[in-house]
This record gives sequence, C-alpha cells and structure tokens, in this order.
Amino acid sequence: MNSTQQNDKYFLQFSKIKLWDEMATDIAYFLLSQGYETIMDKIDLTCGAIPQGEYEQVIDQGAPQQFLTFYTHIAEFRFAVAVTEALKMNKDYWVAIKKYCYDKGKVFRPEKFANIQAAYDLLDCCILDGTGDEDTKKITVAEQDKIVWEKLIDTHENYWQKAGSPVDIYYDLQSCFILGILNESSIKFANEENKIFTLSCEN
Repeated sequence: MNSTQQNDKYFLQFSKIKLWDEMATDIAYFLLSQGYETIMDKIDLTCGAIPQGEYEQVIDQGAPQQFLTFYTHIAEFRFAVAVTEALKMNKDYWVAIKKYCYDKGKVFRPEKFANIQAAYDLLDCCILDGTGDEDTKKITVAEQDKIVWEKLIDTHENYWQKAGSPVDIYYDLQSCFILGILNESSIKFANEENKIFTLSCEN
C-alpha cells in the first residue's frame, strides 16, 4: 500500500468515526429535548469526546493510526451509551431510533447501484467496523448477484456490554441503516445471527 492509499484509508476511517459519533450525538440531543438534562455530560464523562474539526485538525499526522484507533473506540462506545440511555429512559423510543437509523442510511443512497459490488463498497465506507488496521470480515461468496461476508471478530460487543445492553441492539440498528442505504433498490440484505451477512439481487 503506497502513501496515497494509506492516507485514503485513514481519511475513510475518520469519516466513519465522525458519522457514528454524529448519530450518537443526534440521539443524545433527542433525549435532551425530552428532559434528560445531563445526557451530554453522561456520554462525555463515560466515553470521552471526539474533537470537532476536519481530519488534519483532529488527527495527529505523526501517529494517525493511534489517534484513529482511540477515536474509533470512543465513537463506538458513545453510540452504544446513547442508545442504551434512550431505552432506559423510555423503551418506546426504540421505534424512533430504528427510524432515525433507517433515515440516516437513506442520506447515502445513490440514485442507482451499478452492481452489487458497488452496494457492498458503499456499506464498507459507512459502517464503522474495527479500527481500520485489522481484518474484521471475510468475503466468502462474490458473485454477480450475491455477496456474502463473514465476521471474523465482533468489533461491537464489548462496547454494548459496557453500556449495559445486548449487542443484538446494535445489529438491529445497523440493519436499519443498511436498509436505508438500499432503499428503492432491488438489492436485499440479510443478517444471519450477527455473523454472516448477505447482499443479493433478484434479476
């Protein structure tokens, strides 16, 4: 991997960190509007915070991977805590959170996917899955109308356990986000026990 490719990889990881931190913050602001006055402090003190700013302002270019790894952990944990606190406050918020994730996915929906590989690539650009320097999944089927990948390690469970919720909640919300991206396309998404994932297209 040359330096340009490495920098592109770093920037992509940073973009994913910012996206999932933004989603955590949006949920927290919703709770604030519902009367949970200490939610922002709760999340910041429990998880830490990610500085505002562009990539060059936030990530030390002398040690980019170390900073990206650190902020990946924070973003994952912030999302888990925000959702957990929402469901503690009112379990009926679950429907609203699922819709939020679905609508957020729709923001990234293209007019049309060129092929199923393009859909997979877009998901890979949006889903925060590991720190960017580890192999977290493996494609086991790559066909014209189907891509199947298997999780090699669960990069999310630890954060949800620490937040006090089952990791199934994360995968349900991830599915909502993905279905939003795939909205109005012929591509279907399936999750088998949070380990095997499939994109398929009906010709």
